[in-house]
Amino acid sequence: MCKLFEFDKLDGDNKLFCDNCNEKTDTLKGQKINKLPPILTVDLNRFDFDYNTFQRVKVNDRFQYPLELDLSAHLDPESIEIPENCVYELKSVIIHRGGAYGGHYHAYIQDELSEGSWHLEMPQEFKKEPEVVNKKVFNPKDHMTEE
Repeated sequence: MCKLFEFDKLDGDNKLFCDNCNEKTDTLKGQKINKLPPILTVDLNRFDFDYNTFQRVKVNDRFQYPLELDLSAHLDPESIEIPENCVYELKSVIIHRGGAYGGHYHAYIQDELSEGSWHLEMPQEFKKEPEVVNKKVFNPKDHMTEE
């Protein structure tokens, strides 16, 4: 997750042209957060383009995320006053099953109010440390009723 906020130094042949200086200059390229939203949504680009085969490919690399995410280190202190609480709790995950040209999305949502009727093997309680989940083929017919 921290890689999203790492800065790349553009120098040498990668220098950017500065309109103010009217010349190419060394530059840092990256992201800083100017304002924290009430609900944080993180979208990972899990699709890429293979220039050798000229085909879309799905990135299947393992991605681990914490149950709590503190963004205080990634805020721009020049833009905003850093709030006391910059911690977000993980509430849901959307998973894509399939390939680069098709598939299905599945949502796993923490039901804090116990109002939902989704029973997709969710744990009774959420632990602080993530546990390994074995892959299982998702069959939507297992979750349909005849109503």
